[in-house]
Amino acid sequence: MPTATVNGVPTYYETHGDGPPVLFIHGGFGGSPTADAEIGADAIKALDGVAKVINYHRRNAGESAYTDDHYALPDLAADARALLDSLGIDRSVVIGSSMGGMVALQYALDYPDSVSALALVQTGPALMASTGFGPPMARVVERAAAEGDRGIFESRKDKLRSPRDVLAMANGPARDERLQGLARLTDDELYVMSTGAIRNYEAFVGYDYTDRLGDIKTPTIIVHGDADPVVPFENAGILNTGIPRAKFQVIADATHGLLGFEDAATALRDWVMDVT
Repeated sequence: MPTATVNGVPTYYETHGDGPPVLFIHGGFGGSPTADAEIGADAIKALDGVAKVINYHRRNAGESAYTDDHYALPDLAADARALLDSLGIDRSVVIGSSMGGMVALQYALDYPDSVSALALVQTGPALMASTGFGPPMARVVERAAAEGDRGIFESRKDKLRSPRDVLAMANGPARDERLQGLARLTDDELYVMSTGAIRNYEAFVGYDYTDRLGDIKTPTIIVHGDADPVVPFENAGILNTGIPRAKFQVIADATHGLLGFEDAATALRDWVMDVT
């Protein structure tokens, strides 16, 4: 399992294929929802044969290390830069999906000379304020500060073992496997993952790149489904208005998990081939 110590954090990464380097920054917030996820699988599939995809797990997500350190979006962008430095990659295409799109925006603003092109997939400039999930997560961050990490964990433990999104799934192997995986975690393991997820929520609170979008000069594509119930389609319009000369690709009737839709995967693949 390849890992690199990135800004003091053991970070899991994979490289897939050959060709121009493409960094994929995944979405989500980490914690137990990513423990058994195939992070980046759709992006890897979409770019098979046209690029070298660097797919990594952000701190407190997937197979990367979990810590209780506090950090913010510039730190997550610095992690991405340090990982590429460790791989000897000075410049790459950067793809940010969902919450990873905000990391990609921070990265493009902090390291413009390292970005040959930018893809913003099912994302927006201020997701903690413009989505239904953002405000409740911000309140969890506030509660953790007031109650302490252990206190808020104890109050949420049962819900963490039977999360609403899993319970809402139709009965079947995927649902049962996920619930069984959560059941196998000890309380201490679940606590570590819960705290890591809250640190990820915290990293995004208060960030809004709307007024800085005009500073992004690199070739950019925005890809969004017009039926996305998680990241409202209006976010894509804000990105398109703010980023000079961006290409805007609307995927009709597509929801979240966008790169699982063939039209979106094809649009991203064609664009990467055009810019590299």
